[in-house]
Amino acid sequence: SGLALKGYAYRQKCDDQIKAINQFLENLKKDSSFSKGLIEVKLDSILNEKYAGTPVTSFQVSCSAE
Repeated sequence: SGLALKGYAYRQKCDDQIKAINQFLENLKKDSSFSKGLIEVKLDSILNEKYAGTPVTSFQVSCSAE
């Protein structure tokens, strides 16, 4: 069992969107309250796309429970 987190990142510079997602992932892994009982937190997918005409990066993170 586990949990899937899906979302979008937006930054003025598109390259910064991937950096923001990677930072978010690292923050999840480091947060002991969030990661308690989880054996793995990983990035499943990342995709550049447009949302309402604005370039964004969509992502999905999976969190596997013990």
